[in-house]
Amino acid sequence: MTALEGALPRASATRPHSAANSSSRGATPRHINSGGRTLANSAASALARVQLDALRVDAETPDVKSTASTQRRTPRSAGPRRQLPGQPPLDPSPFSLQMERAVDKLSTGADTASYEEVQRILTDIRKQYDEVHSEACKREQELLVIRRDINLAEVEKRGETDLLADASREELMRRIDVVTAEIDEALETKQVYEHIASRLTREHKLMQQKVKIMEDHLRRKTSEAERKKASSRRMHEEKVACINQLEAMEQDVEAERLACTSALEDLEATSKLKQDEVRHRENFERWRYDVAAEAAGEAFKATAGRFWKIYALEKLTGNCLQKITFEQLEQSQMVEDGFQKMREVTGLSDVMDIVHKFLHRDVEHQQLLVAVREAEAKLNGLLADETKAKKEDGAQLSLMLDSAPVEHPSRPRQLHVSVARQEEELACITQRQEDLERQLKQEGLLFESVRLWTQRIARSLSPLEKLSRVDCPGDLPDYFTDLENTVERFLDRTRLELPVSRLAKAAGQAGGRERAEQLQLLTDKDFLRANCRVPASLDTHGLADDPRRLRGTQRQGNAKEEEENWNEDFIAERERLKEDSLKRAGVKDPRERSVGQQQRSSVSPRSTQFDGTTRKNQAASLPCAPRSRRQSVVQPRAA
Repeated sequence: MTALEGALPRASATRPHSAANSSSRGATPRHINSGGRTLANSAASALARVQLDALRVDAETPDVKSTASTQRRTPRSAGPRRQLPGQPPLDPSPFSLQMERAVDKLSTGADTASYEEVQRILTDIRKQYDEVHSEACKREQELLVIRRDINLAEVEKRGETDLLADASREELMRRIDVVTAEIDEALETKQVYEHIASRLTREHKLMQQKVKIMEDHLRRKTSEAERKKASSRRMHEEKVACINQLEAMEQDVEAERLACTSALEDLEATSKLKQDEVRHRENFERWRYDVAAEAAGEAFKATAGRFWKIYALEKLTGNCLQKITFEQLEQSQMVEDGFQKMREVTGLSDVMDIVHKFLHRDVEHQQLLVAVREAEAKLNGLLADETKAKKEDGAQLSLMLDSAPVEHPSRPRQLHVSVARQEEELACITQRQEDLERQLKQEGLLFESVRLWTQRIARSLSPLEKLSRVDCPGDLPDYFTDLENTVERFLDRTRLELPVSRLAKAAGQAGGRERAEQLQLLTDKDFLRANCRVPASLDTHGLADDPRRLRGTQRQGNAKEEEENWNEDFIAERERLKEDSLKRAGVKDPRERSVGQQQRSSVSPRSTQFDGTTRKNQAASLPCAPRSRRQSVVQPRAA
């Protein structure tokens, strides 16, 4: 009883006893004896029932104080639990938290623990369950003993109740107050124990569910272990079968090796026999060759004189053919020089154009004469018109001169002079405008090439950093500033990743590889034949030596002048690239090379006859300047 009274809260000690006081104030002396006895009996029986319920609840729970203190210290993180109204929240026990975590892991499928850990947890749960069950059995035995003591106490109380019948009114009221306070405390304790009993019942059900889940998990793991064992057993059987198969294959390989060894020995013996036969045949062939050589030597000595005569005749014939070839070469060189002079005089580069010009020179002469006559007739007509106009308007002109002021006697002449000056200024302005337009066009082409170059550089540096876009010339300073910063960052990054020596070596290898490719391209005969179609003889005496002839033939209007300027720049650039290509290819003089080729081609015996038709064909096949508009030029990579 002392433990039970210490476990009960002290809140009921301050509760007001208004009902008991009002009942005691309202009672009369007549009802004290009968009512007091009845009230004492009912209070004693109520107190006994409260004590019995408290002992029953105490038997079901292990510790009331720890449970009450746990209820007062429930953390916020604990999950929602069912509780009585007016009671503080309940705190789950460590065992409940551990069980909830295990069940959550198993229910969500995130169980990463091994099979031994799960088995250990299940063993701990069963052990704790057995401990709780044994403790409950102990408490049940204690409950039986307490019930027996309660029965004995009730019997004693009955005797005390009889003794209280003779007590005074004040004593009974005091005892009634004490019993009422004890009843209130007992009711509050009962409520607490009922709440504890409901919670323990709920936790017991949860524990049964978790134990069931763990048993299911254990059953599943057991089945998996059985499957693993069956798989291991099957793999072991397959391994044994493979080992047996391997031993059988090794035996077969050993048998095949013995058979191959015996067959190789037989082949070696046969090969030796074949070699002996071949050696005998070679000796026989050598003997036959010696005999044939002796016979051929004797025959050669017999026919040596006749061969020497034939050799002398062939040598004379070759000298004659060489002389004829040199003569033909001189004639072809003369024809080439003549055509070269014609090119210089006429300003034409195509052989057919030169031939056509000389064939039709009479017609052109007649056309020039007709044009001269027409120009003279037109000039005479204009002079006649001017004379007629002077005769008709002479009076008006003299009147204008007479009416002119004294300080300006030559007003009409000044008017003509001012008109001429204005026309000259207009011509200068027009020329300046043409020059500015040409400069604007060149700058536009230059900006377009720079813009394409910036786009190509931006694409190549896009993995490192994105550069700004160039849409107008004003964007170029910002672009080159960004390009400089990007290149510096790229070089810093490269220096960090690669050492300076390795970077210099890689750059040298890349440059050497590029130069080797360029030299290989320039020494390629197909490339030279496709790109160097004009020999150096035409380059040294052609259009590059006479720039006046490039600018003076067909200027008609501003458009033609711009086109001619563009052609001049193109031809000059092409000449420069050709000279660089020839220097890199190591060709000294294309004319000497062409002469050597003609000499080699004329040495053949088929070129003994050289008539007018052959000369004409050679003149038509001479190399000439290319047509810049009709033939495409493949420029080398070095350009």
